[in-house]
Amino acid sequence: MDVADGYEMLMGSDAAHGGMYLELWDRPRGKLALWAFYSDAEGSFELERHRSDVPADVEKWFVREAHRRLPPMGAEPGVPADCPRD
Repeated sequence: MDVADGYEMLMGSDAAHGGMYLELWDRPRGKLALWAFYSDAEGSFELERHRSDVPADVEKWFVREAHRRLPPMGAEPGVPADCPRD
């Protein structure tokens, strides 16, 4: 079983707030589960939990994906500047 079975990610740009976001949707329930935002202006990363029943391994995977996909790339090709390590 894949860690993200039953979930869908949506990535987009938020020009009004100057950054990019990543959403994790609970597909069977049709509800937003987690939301991450990277602010280009502030260089900050924010996470919001919209559901308290998201399994810990799914949240950990989502946070890693958000750090991988949202911030600008670091000096090392293909590695985000502030990606959390295991």
